Amino acid sequence: MKTLETTGREKLPSPQPSLVPGQQPEAFVDAEVTARFLSMPRRRVIDLARNGKIPAYPLGDGPRKVWRFRLSEVAAAICATGVNCAWQSPASV
Repeated sequence: MKTLETTGREKLPSPQPSLVPGQQPEAFVDAEVTARFLSMPRRRVIDLARNGKIPAYPLGDGPRKVWRFRLSEVAAAICATGVNCAWQSPASV
């Protein structure tokens, strides 16, 4: 499996599209939806994305980028850190 280089000491798995024949690819969501999903401020989500702690897709060439996320990839990255993912918070998207 390919990995993404991060600015920290760890490597995250490269995002892989989850394509099943006859099924649409997962939609991208913005930082606001991702923040609600993770129950944290939008600004923190963007900081985590910039630092390579969660998988994200920056759009734009300048210093200010628009960030998009796939919730399944974010959830997998969080679970890979050792968080107990068997229990989910009641946060709704």
